[in-house]
Order: sequence, then structure tokens, then C-alpha cells
Amino acid sequence: MSVFGKIKRLPLQDAGLNNLVAIPYLLTLTEPVHTVLRMGLRQVEIINVQYGLSNTYTINGITATGYEFMYGKKPSGFISHAVSVLQHALEHDPEGALKSIYEPSNATFNISPSVDPSSFSNVSMESPEQFAMAFTNYEGIYELGKPYLPAFIASLTDVDEATKQFWPTLGTYSFVHNFVILEKIQEAGAEAVKSRFGNIWDTEGMDALYKDGWLYALDMTVFDSIAKPADNSSGRYTHATFTLLRQDAQSKALEPLAIWVSGENVDGRARIYTRKTATSGAWLYALQAAKSSLTVCGIFLRHVYLWHVLAATMQMTMDNTLPKDHPVYQMLAPQSKYTIALDESMLLLWNAGKPATSINTPLEYLTLSNAFAKDRGYFDDDPKVAMERLGLREQDFTQNEPWDLYVTIKDSLEIWDATEKYVNVCVDTIYSDDSAVAGDEGLKAWIAASSAVDEGNIRGLEQLESKAALKRLLTSLLYRVIAHGGTNMVFATFLVHLFAPNYPICLQRRDIPESSAELDTKQLLTYLPNAETIGLITSFYFAFAFAKPNEPFIPQEGVEANLFFPSGMSDPRNRALVDYRNALAQFINARAVLPNITGQWPLNVES
Repeated sequence: MSVFGKIKRLPLQDAGLNNLVAIPYLLTLTEPVHTVLRMGLRQVEIINVQYGLSNTYTINGITATGYEFMYGKKPSGFISHAVSVLQHALEHDPEGALKSIYEPSNATFNISPSVDPSSFSNVSMESPEQFAMAFTNYEGIYELGKPYLPAFIASLTDVDEATKQFWPTLGTYSFVHNFVILEKIQEAGAEAVKSRFGNIWDTEGMDALYKDGWLYALDMTVFDSIAKPADNSSGRYTHATFTLLRQDAQSKALEPLAIWVSGENVDGRARIYTRKTATSGAWLYALQAAKSSLTVCGIFLRHVYLWHVLAATMQMTMDNTLPKDHPVYQMLAPQSKYTIALDESMLLLWNAGKPATSINTPLEYLTLSNAFAKDRGYFDDDPKVAMERLGLREQDFTQNEPWDLYVTIKDSLEIWDATEKYVNVCVDTIYSDDSAVAGDEGLKAWIAASSAVDEGNIRGLEQLESKAALKRLLTSLLYRVIAHGGTNMVFATFLVHLFAPNYPICLQRRDIPESSAELDTKQLLTYLPNAETIGLITSFYFAFAFAKPNEPFIPQEGVEANLFFPSGMSDPRNRALVDYRNALAQFINARAVLPNITGQWPLNVES
């Protein structure tokens, strides 16, 4: 059992959030405070990275460095202030701190960012080149990013380039967002899509595309679950969107064909844009609206909910049911240390710890996650299961080598397969046969607790009656933990994300232009993240990429150091662990744009 006693969960079902898995919490003076302190230290670690934002720009008649536009003329003490406030709350009113998560109207604990009077960070960019202000000169990131800039700029000025780049950008640089989301339109969903797009289904020839298997979708309608037809106090917006893409039968290239943008945040009237009928400016807006909803979904649902939250729930039920000397507990324990406290800290310090999006409160996030979790089983988003469900076939996304037209899946499968090999050896070493698994009372208790509505509330788990079933469960759980580490790496993905319009974390205006609206580039940019928003998301990325993890997956002393199991390399599980580490090092080295960064991949899901 945990040193904290039985780990508790938030009473979210009392608030009607019945689809969510359990959200565990510790609420002690050691955790989440230690996690929050580590978050604060990470902000200290990236100060030099932020000071590297020293290139000068002139916007709205103001000439200043990128740092000054994004952060003002002096460093913010907001994170240290937030740590202090939270520590005080946990000492004097821990229940009030807890209620701030799910009952914000009754909470006694809240942290609001202070305003720097020297800041002019609410300015919008006036030309696409200015989004490069997020490229720090630290470690030569600006120089590494420069070769990408012509294409990035063209995606905001050239409608043909923007259309062509839309899918390759999303499909190539989104492993950290867990973007196994592209869906082939299949018979079961075709009528609903046809209804959504009305006569455009016919005028764009979608029926033939669908029947020939060349019509795909990106469904971001989940955001209507938290839509509000009013100004957002943060000045940031995410509209629900639904994007249809056409695949070319010869080149296999995917391009957006039509984009539906919900009007629930505005007037309740959806707008539909097509490449043929919309003005160039309106089509560029629609692409950005779609990318904004995809980015927010990627961070908060595909990444945080599927990788953080589900992992934390399984770790909670494991901690509450399996004895410490259980071999499966011992296998998972090294990679189960920080997730619960990190998620708890994220919810408690929402204004300080999350990226700058339109989701203003933890309750809004939980409400969104509740809609996302509806009818979702535990295994549904494992890469191979999701690919089958979404109708994604290797031959449709392969040009020269498997999945080179959907690199996110290629990356996901590489990590999945390495994880599966490790898990297979561990299970085969622990259990002699299927009956040994089926007869394990600890495993039965773990699955029962994980599935119970009043405990884990996880749907889709199966009884562990065979080694194959246990391998499936453990691979799924460990994959979430290990895949999360990609967030900490300086890959090309990192450079692409720093240019905000590639993955806009929000729109900066609530109004939705008509498809006939004439928008020039400067007007278009007023809808995109402003300097303050760029600064907040940039610091968020920097804290992962340039702050050292608590524990690296690959030990600094070498792949054979800090083994998890007794008996050294004579234990096949340790040999499998070393192989796992070597596979991950190979994955990192094939993608890194900075040298010697294998130690940056964390062992756990951590702050």
C-alpha cells in the first residue's frame, strides 16, 4: 500500500462527470508540493533559454526583443508566487484547495496571474516572420529553425502552400500529441458527415471519394461540449471543427477539402469553408481554426487524458490493491512515481501550470474530458487498435518506406513495439503459463478495482486469464508512460511547434468570418496567438525540452546501470530492459537535432 495510505479520487461523479476515469489525488504536504517545487525549479532552469529570445522585432510601432514582447521587461515571479500560495493552502485549507478543482464557485483557493505594467504582450503579429520570435538563440535553436521559415511563412500567405502543408505538418510532427486521429469515412459514419456538410457533399464530389476510399476526416466537434457564446476572460478561443480531406489516388497526398467551424461560441450558426468557394483569406482562417482545435485536443485530450490521466488511474488502483512485493508492482513501480502528483498539481495550479489555451478552469477541462471519454474503452486508443478502428492502412500512407506519409504512426509503432518486447519478456519470466496469471489474486483485485464505477471507472478492461491478456494491459500502460517522454526532446517536432501558427494553441478572436470575407495577411494574424500567448506556450515547451528530468529513462552511467530487477544481467528482465533502453536511444538519435540528449527522455510522466 502507498506510504500515503489508500489513494483517494476526486468526487467527480457527484458533479455528473460519469464518463471520466478516476482522478486520484494525494493532498499532503509532501505531494503535490514537491512536484510544484520541481515545476518552479524548471522555470529557473529555462531562464537562460528565455533570455536567448534576443532578436529584435518592430510591431505596432514598438521595437523590442522577442523576450520583451512575450514576457515584459522583467522576469515574472508568477510560478514562485503560485508555489507559495499552494503550499499555504495545503497547510491551512487542504479541502478548500481540493474543491477549487471541481467546485470553482465555492473555492477558497485561487491563483490569478499578475499583470506586468511594463508589458506590451497583447500585440498581434503584423507579419508572419514575427512568429519566429519564439526561436531562442540558446543552443542555436534560431539557426536550426531558420531553414524551415520560408515554408512556415508561406503557410500564412500562400493559400496553395497552406493547403498542401496542412496534413504533412500534422501527420509528421505530432507524435507528442498522440495524433492517431485521422479517420477514413466509412459506411457507419457517412450519413452523419453528409448531413453536416449538406449540399457541399455533392458539389465537391464527396460521395465518389467516400465510396472509393479516398475521403478522410478530423473530427474536433468535442469542443462544443464547453462552448460559451460570450467573451472568454482569457481572450482565447477554441471552436469545434470538422475537417474533410481528400487523398490523391496516385501520390497518396492528403489535402483539406472542406472545413466546418461551429458557431456555438458566437451565434450558434456554423460556417463551412471549401477551397473552391471560400476567399483565400477565409480559407486560411479556416485552416488555422482547424489546427487550433487539433492542437488543444492533442495537448489536453490525446496527450494529457490518454497518457497522464489514464496512467494515473491505473497506478492508483495498482497501489491500492497490489502488495509491494508483487512482481508486477515491482515491474511498474520505477515508472509510476510522479504521474498522480503531476496531474494533481496541474489541476490545482491551472492558471500557472497549463499552456495558454481557452480552457480557463480545471472544471472546464474535466467537462471536456468527460465528453471525450464517453463510450471510450481503455484499449481503444492503443496505436494498433486505433488504426484498425479508424480505417488506416499502411499501404495508403506509404510512399518509400512504411508510414512515411503519416510519420506520427510510424513513431508510435516504433515505441509500441519496443515496449511490447520488454513486457513480453517480463511476463514470461514472472508467469510459467496462463493458469498462473488466471490464479493471481492480486491481478484480479487490480482489475476489479480499475473497472469498478466507484473506484477506477475504467471501461473496456478484460479479466486477466492468460499471459496474452496481461501483456496487452501492461504494454498499453507502459507505452503511455514512455511515449510521454517525447515531449522532452529537441527533435524537428520541437522546432515546428515553436512557430505558433503550425500548432496554434488558441484563436485570439471569437468572431468567425464568413467564407466570402476578404482578409489580408495582417487581418488574418489578429486571429492567431498574440505575443503573450506565444510566450506562455513557448515557456511551456522550453520547460520540457531544456529542464532536466527527475530521472532519465537511459541512465547517465550507461544502459546497464540502475537495473530494475535483482540478479543483474542474469535476470532476463534486466536484459530486456537494456534492450529497451538501447531501442529508445536509437529512436532518439535518429531524430535529435541537438547532440547527446538521450538523458533528456524521462523515466516517468513527470513535471
